[in-house]
Amino acid sequence: MPGDSRLDTMHSGISSLFASHIKLMSLIQLISGPLTLPALSRDAEIRPSSLYPRLRELADDHLLFHDNDSIHLTPIGSILARNIENMVFSFNGSGGDATLSSGQGGAVRYPVKTAQRVIRSKPAVRMLVYLQNSNPTRKILQQVAGSAALFRSGLRTLWDEGLVINENGVYALTRAGDAASVQIRSVLEIHALLSRHRDFWMGHSLGKIPDYFLNSLGHLHDAELIANTSANAFRNFEHLSHVIGTADTIRGISAWTSPGIASAITKRVGEGASVELIVTPALLRELSRPPYSDQFAPLSGCGRFRMYVTDHPVGVGMLVTDSCISCGFYQNDGVTYDCMHTLTSMSERAVEWGRQLFRYYRTHALPVDPWALPPSFTGF
Repeated sequence: MPGDSRLDTMHSGISSLFASHIKLMSLIQLISGPLTLPALSRDAEIRPSSLYPRLRELADDHLLFHDNDSIHLTPIGSILARNIENMVFSFNGSGGDATLSSGQGGAVRYPVKTAQRVIRSKPAVRMLVYLQNSNPTRKILQQVAGSAALFRSGLRTLWDEGLVINENGVYALTRAGDAASVQIRSVLEIHALLSRHRDFWMGHSLGKIPDYFLNSLGHLHDAELIANTSANAFRNFEHLSHVIGTADTIRGISAWTSPGIASAITKRVGEGASVELIVTPALLRELSRPPYSDQFAPLSGCGRFRMYVTDHPVGVGMLVTDSCISCGFYQNDGVTYDCMHTLTSMSERAVEWGRQLFRYYRTHALPVDPWALPPSFTGF
């Protein structure tokens, strides 16, 4: 990682959030549900006069909103807050950390200030993330930190919090350091993803995505947004056709399709690709009728093509191949699928996220032959 500009960019984006103890406490406290300003002030033990300006800033960042007298997290605010909470709890904590009422009549001790000390130190974050996959010498870790002075500063922070050890001149993470490193990277990635495409996320629903995959959505942090434009109204179709046409392995989840996409899939199977699709009952009904039934009929009995149907809520349309993932989402009404925008990434972490999501849905699906369904089929 020496000179990892992507990490530095992600860190600079979130450092202002972690500069505010009040913002962090507010986000964490609102995870359990909406609160009035007096209730949030009481539970977080923060004066309303200090709390209100920070809430305004969080609202400007689309992380929360006011509805009547209550303060709510937005969907992206909820995802970020849960990742921050997981990160905060990964630290052992030290003096000066906060205690909040849990909403259950008890109290929860949040090592927020410990998390702030670590994540606001760029060299500490650089070294912590690097140590996830390596046990370097002092010389290498100095290069990671950026200089000898930054190394000493960052190491002191990590050492004071019990996150690193030095054995025979080699540095390694402690158990607490390993947990903190994973969670810090998760927070940096999810914040980067939500910030880069903030307008997109504000217009789309994430409610039907399983919690584990929602909380790990940051794996898509480097995804590019592909959108139809007035100059190219078929840009998404061209992108998906290219993804399908160049893949040897295709795994898909969808509640919608088009004759063009169906044609590209059947053609690719004929060329030797392995394809598995998971569809909703509504889409399966469409596929059992012309023109789709005619398009898929040649694949009957083909071992390289499998289709499954699920009645599990589907909150994403996805194609994941050998080296690429493309995702689409529903609009805020939760009913209308947005086929004009697609997030796409070729990173290994993003592709693996897609593979795991596909496997999750496949455990909630049944194999089916759409060409074997009678014309009067209405669902399971």
